Amino acid sequence: MSGSNYTLYAVPLSLYAGKARSYMTKQRVPFDEVSTSNPDFFESAFPATKRIIMPVIRTPEGDVVQDGTGIIDWFEQKGKATLSAYADDDRLNVVSLIFELFGGEGLLRPAMHYRWNKFEANRATLECGFGTAAAAGQPRDAQLAVIEPLMDKMRSAGRMFGVLEPVFDLIEQHYEEFLDLLNEHFVTHPYLLGGRPTIGDYGLITAMFAHLGRDPYPLQIMVTKAPYVYRWVERMNRPNPDQTEYINYGTDLFSFADLPQSLLDLLTFVADDYLPEVRAFVDFTNNYLTENDVSEGDVIGGDKPSRRGIGLAEFSYRGVTIPVGVLPYRQWLLQRIQDRFDGLDQASKSDVTALLDKAGLGDILTARVSRRIERQNNLEMWGATA
Repeated sequence: MSGSNYTLYAVPLSLYAGKARSYMTKQRVPFDEVSTSNPDFFESAFPATKRIIMPVIRTPEGDVVQDGTGIIDWFEQKGKATLSAYADDDRLNVVSLIFELFGGEGLLRPAMHYRWNKFEANRATLECGFGTAAAAGQPRDAQLAVIEPLMDKMRSAGRMFGVLEPVFDLIEQHYEEFLDLLNEHFVTHPYLLGGRPTIGDYGLITAMFAHLGRDPYPLQIMVTKAPYVYRWVERMNRPNPDQTEYINYGTDLFSFADLPQSLLDLLTFVADDYLPEVRAFVDFTNNYLTENDVSEGDVIGGDKPSRRGIGLAEFSYRGVTIPVGVLPYRQWLLQRIQDRFDGLDQASKSDVTALLDKAGLGDILTARVSRRIERQNNLEMWGATA
């Protein structure tokens, strides 16, 4: 590894790693990708993260930053971004941050369903990928011995995201609806908000690359049913704009006053598919905070920072009641949307409210947790009363 390069601790099949990798690629950041099973991770990163998790970067100066959003914002705040993930207009950033939340969290149901419930079609790819993640450099037999229980654990984790047999068909129907809408948008526009990727694109690429655009079974669906989405996945993993389908498109973003109907259709889909879960995890968390003695600065998970959930909430997914895990990290992402909205002037707030109300998404601004979620030292913790 070059001492002048950044180190990205990740593996290709990791959902969350795709966000950081795509961003660093687009920024033309020189980096070496190293598996979390490499001894270097435990020597250089684990003391700072306190958990085996990805993505993590180590900077040439020795700083360690965990989490895709945290990594993106580290580069942005240090002035190292050559192509900012954020628009100049914070009204657009509210929209883009909604897709960041939805892409990394709302698409977990299809991501986990297609990976683990179509396992035989994906087996060879997953065995290769998990072997790299858990036992890089080990003989094949040794890798398989390590990864079988790990894959079983990940398969079980899908149930925490609502991947349950009564909704398998609904997950597939809804995902294909989403693919159709996203494909229609990318027929005309190279990125979510126009001519360059923003935080919403980096949010969407999490599930749309490692699981849905790389595992063989869902990849075949994407390639055959949504070729413009597949091209966007390729585009998001290349340093150049890669806009050959679009003549003289440029790098400008949409004007908020002139957002395309295809983007409104996508927002309406998010309202239908994910807003009920958002309401459920906010209500659950507020009840949890009422019933539990939580202090500002308490690490979520306590002395086990790898324990990121606080319980199970139920909500109706297209008429079927399912339980889902409640992770305060999601509230942190939701909070980012609401913070951007709160910083707008009154006229801009009215613009955003009108747009989201039209899409049925108004509650994403008002469904609020009673205590802030903070991220410090690469860990989530309870913040001040909101």
